[in-house]
Amino acid sequence: MKTHRPDFEHLRDVLRDICRDEPVYYFPNPGNWGDGLIRAGTLRFFETHGFQVEEHFRCIDFMQKPSGGTLIYGGSGAWCSFWNHAATHVGKLRRKFRVVVLPSTYEVPVDLPDDITFFRRDHQESRQAMPRAHFCHDMAFALQDWPRSAGQGAGLFFRTDRERHPDRFDAPPGNVDLSNQGKHTTDIAGFMAAIDRYETIHTDRLHVAIGGCLLGKAVHLYPNGYFKLQAVYRSSIEGYFDRVTFHERVDTLPLIAAGA
Repeated sequence: MKTHRPDFEHLRDVLRDICRDEPVYYFPNPGNWGDGLIRAGTLRFFETHGFQVEEHFRCIDFMQKPSGGTLIYGGSGAWCSFWNHAATHVGKLRRKFRVVVLPSTYEVPVDLPDDITFFRRDHQESRQAMPRAHFCHDMAFALQDWPRSAGQGAGLFFRTDRERHPDRFDAPPGNVDLSNQGKHTTDIAGFMAAIDRYETIHTDRLHVAIGGCLLGKAVHLYPNGYFKLQAVYRSSIEGYFDRVTFHERVDTLPLIAAGA
């Protein structure tokens, strides 16, 4: 199996070169419990590599700081047609700080100046939209060695929001949209525990899938409303974890739910 370590070490080296000895701030992307997994992995990364950061949760908190230093904006999927608040935040913050955007998915080209350092979390479509971005894996993959159990049965964790696949109108029976049960500030222990109950996971939620990978589950991953899941699967899951299957179609969900 391949390892994520070399790409995280590249991220570490880029950040060290940019941050220097000046203040470093961290603004986690506002979102759901899946964004909480990104935040937890980011904080683990900072701790592992000795980065001292000051974290806040609102754009206004950073705008009240003195100008100077580095602002690290959390990785996310908030650079797409479904959610686009990240560009607004980063556009404001670059006026006061050097800005680094951690590994994200970019659906469309970003109209922001070249003085921002971007990281993308896939090798394919995001590279086309943001060719100047460095590559690194989703920050949730920094959460290695999470305690695990064997689990029993199959858990169904499909999204119920507008980012679901257009051909999937209803969630399968027994579904739990786990990511919507918390926020980016919610402790992820409950998120991981909900996944760990099961032996097999079916989901179109990226961070439920990543949680399943980290827990050693058999994971079945399905498309959402755009290329995000396929791209991260090919870039950071395939060849890194041996119990993950990506399904190109969603029309088999009723059969899967019946057999779960």
